[in-house]
Amino acid sequence: MKITITVSALVLSLFIAGESIADPVAIDEWQKHVKWSTENTGVPNCEGMYMAANMNHCLAAGVSAYAGRDPPRWVGNRSCVMASAIGNAHAGNCGGAFGLTLLTQCHNGAAQTQLQQAGPDRVCEFLKLYSVVPQF
Repeated sequence: MKITITVSALVLSLFIAGESIADPVAIDEWQKHVKWSTENTGVPNCEGMYMAANMNHCLAAGVSAYAGRDPPRWVGNRSCVMASAIGNAHAGNCGGAFGLTLLTQCHNGAAQTQLQQAGPDRVCEFLKLYSVVPQF
């Protein structure tokens, strides 16, 4: 009975403090940039850099087969590049995964700086939270 009261008191104190146990865990800004890149199929930036990184097959803008698919597939622009980055992370090629992640933010110097501050190892571990997705 005492444990129940303690847990209930803890839950009550969290709600009084304005916090909810059900709230999603906060993520860092650099993680938000990664997440955005995995979902973005808009107009590509830095086409020359895509080609230099052997990602020219990802230059199709606005093509999305991700939504509503089982298993989900990412195609087009940043989401395509991130599918490769995630595959690299799972294969243990953290340097390659990090480089591709930076590529998706070639238009956003602040995002690249935040990713660089996080470093390749942290970015790679975060990418491993995503499932490897088959590419077209």
